[in-house]
Amino acid sequence: MSTDNVNRDACATIQGFLYQFDATILSILELKDDEHLTVEGIEDFDIYSKDMSELFQCKYFEATKLTDATIRDAILPMLKGFLLINKKERAKRKFHLYGYFKDSVCEEKTLSGPEIAKLLCRHERPTKPGTHLVVINVQKEIGASDQDIQEFSSQLVIHVTEEYGDHKRRVIEALKMSCKTTLLEAESFLYPSARTIVSNIAATKDLAARQLTKTDFISRVSPSRVLYNAWSLRELGEKSYCLSLRTEHFSHRNIDPAHRIFAIDSALVRTDNELLSICHALRRNWSSHGSRRKPNVERYAPFVFFRGLNVEKLVALKKLLHEENVQFVDGYGFLGSSFSVDQLCLPQTKSNPLSLRIISSDEDFCKTLTSIKGRCRFLYDFFKDKPVNDSGKCTQISIPVTSVKMIENII
Repeated sequence: MSTDNVNRDACATIQGFLYQFDATILSILELKDDEHLTVEGIEDFDIYSKDMSELFQCKYFEATKLTDATIRDAILPMLKGFLLINKKERAKRKFHLYGYFKDSVCEEKTLSGPEIAKLLCRHERPTKPGTHLVVINVQKEIGASDQDIQEFSSQLVIHVTEEYGDHKRRVIEALKMSCKTTLLEAESFLYPSARTIVSNIAATKDLAARQLTKTDFISRVSPSRVLYNAWSLRELGEKSYCLSLRTEHFSHRNIDPAHRIFAIDSALVRTDNELLSICHALRRNWSSHGSRRKPNVERYAPFVFFRGLNVEKLVALKKLLHEENVQFVDGYGFLGSSFSVDQLCLPQTKSNPLSLRIISSDEDFCKTLTSIKGRCRFLYDFFKDKPVNDSGKCTQISIPVTSVKMIENII
């Protein structure tokens, strides 16, 4: 298989997972008060009420049409599961095939018993020249009676949806309506967080932890925090991912006086030069120390916290910055003094052009988040594997990255 084919297959697989996450989000937002949804339950997701279980299988086939073979392959596992249920319980289950197929029209459709019986006949090419097509009766193979097929057909619905981009926009609009936000907030904040919640839940082994109500889900998709995960990077590719994040969360915000804290996972940093490089990038893009005309009340300088960085490396970084005549504060006024948020927040002025506020420890980080004043407070959390816990004190944007270079391209 060529590299191009491998890449196309990988992209299709990623898109299929993301489409499934979006379908799950949309279904959660459509839940009634007495219903809950289980992610990765019997099928891709299942909706439960007091007397009914509705099982959803999601498929995204950009290059495959909705043929009898496509439907057969998708519904056969559901049909086999249906046959294992005792007859009294069958009426309490419904089955849903939810998907996009090449050249398909959006619709909800059902199939009659005879139509399902027909598509369960599979044709195989002959192994010897001159012989006829071999017809395989799948219904007979799995031991399903005509009555079984008729019952199953009455409980199966096929939902043919719009293509990936339009379907995604419908999810964002549903988030906007359910959470009563603007479209920009839904797209930039709620949607990434919703995808992250669903994808993380899907990987959880505990069945109870994979169950959600609409109310619970909306409360977890917090408008004060946007949480991305690696699926966004896989979907867009590194260059487009960095550009998208810079446009959505950074480009329009580096001119206003505000408290901006950059929390950077030290596991991303390989060398002292990378530590120094990210500090200079923050000073260059997020400090007004170089401005001669800006009034003191409008000046700003970023906070930076290298999560998990050992003391020796942090001291070495401060020494390098000092040797380069970079003016910074770290919350410690003199040798042996206690940490002071007031000292960390000393104002930048024309005569005192400090350009960095370095946070030295987890304890100082927590005190800073609790104590800084003002309405405009942003926490930009760049992480490798695990984000900072939701602080609840700032507008928090948690972004997975793989290198310092990616951070510099985003900010």
